[in-house]
Amino acid sequence: MADVLLIHYHPGNGQTSWALANDAGELTCKISSGDLSQAAEIARQHRAIVLLDASLTHINQVKLPTQNPQKLLRAIPFALEEQLADDIEDMHFVVGKAVKGQPTPVAAINRNIMDRLLDDFSRANIKVDSVIPDALCLPASSRQWCALFYQEQVILQTAALQGSKFDRELFDALLDADLKKADVPPQKLLLFSLEGDDAPDVSLDDAVEQIAVQYNTHPLVIFAGNYKQAISLNLLQHEYKPQKQSGIIWKRWRLAASLALVWLVLSLGITGWQLHQVRQQNKQLQADIIRIYKQAFPKSKRIVNARVQMEQKLKELKAGGSGGDSMIELIASSAPALANNKAVTLKAISFRNNRMDVSVNSKDLASLQQLNTRLNKIGGIQSEIVSSSSEQNQVKASLRIQKART
Repeated sequence: MADVLLIHYHPGNGQTSWALANDAGELTCKISSGDLSQAAEIARQHRAIVLLDASLTHINQVKLPTQNPQKLLRAIPFALEEQLADDIEDMHFVVGKAVKGQPTPVAAINRNIMDRLLDDFSRANIKVDSVIPDALCLPASSRQWCALFYQEQVILQTAALQGSKFDRELFDALLDADLKKADVPPQKLLLFSLEGDDAPDVSLDDAVEQIAVQYNTHPLVIFAGNYKQAISLNLLQHEYKPQKQSGIIWKRWRLAASLALVWLVLSLGITGWQLHQVRQQNKQLQADIIRIYKQAFPKSKRIVNARVQMEQKLKELKAGGSGGDSMIELIASSAPALANNKAVTLKAISFRNNRMDVSVNSKDLASLQQLNTRLNKIGGIQSEIVSSSSEQNQVKASLRIQKART
């Protein structure tokens, strides 16, 4: 089988790396770096697969009572809405293979980023076959976790189709959180680092074997052997599927041409029969708007003006959103207190309106109060106990953490 061209890419980063890989997952040429257009010549002779910087994507697993792909695609955006910084209408979702009784893997990306990526490759005259998040290209499984350190970032992959990319300073806290919520802890943790860099220092239970692996030049050496396992989460699906692009463009032009023709006919003052047809279409359009509104907001019972109500709902949703930087700041600030408290177990984190709600289990109320006190001693944030209840010799509670008021 012919070699494929693997391109490690971040839109707007200005630096792209690429190399050829054979079917066995081995690089067959030297890794090159530079402007994307420099890879165009080799791309004309090989199938191009983009390994996209996963910091631009959202990778998750969702457990829903269906395995039907169409139903999953409709339900998953709403299931993940609380975890996304962007509006779900702006996101492109792809779903991995659904297995009964197991969570379904999902990848999402903002459509603006996806459009920019495809425009960049189009200008460079490179035809892209697949776009895969690089955080899914390590040899991970449920019993073998992997962490790859490169520059100031870390990829942590805890299953074949579950991984994330984040700043290096957050690694200890996020690894500890993943270990606590894992049903079965891993037997091994593979730590990949660049040749010449200091080996990562990770404190783990002795039951987890740590294996340090060094690679040279670039993580493409590692990605080449494992990218195939992530093909099911190829982002070039649905409206971005390559073979359907020309058809989608023609449909858009055809719709525009039809509307222009209708407008021309109306402007020339045609017969009453044609005006009647337009009125019928308008009725159908209103019915479609009401149907879409009911699908988007099923709890709304009273519909007076579906279009106006839809706009109001969207404004409310957008007004409730918040940027991702403040969430990272809150996690980074509170992580030492949350991660180093053996009496308290972190269960869940949610973020909305610049506030982070943390669900925990504590062995007693005193430990919970001690954690709240420690958090309030950290500069720049404030914490309060929102709720607590005692069940089965433990205390379940919710803490609200936000930036300190100045």
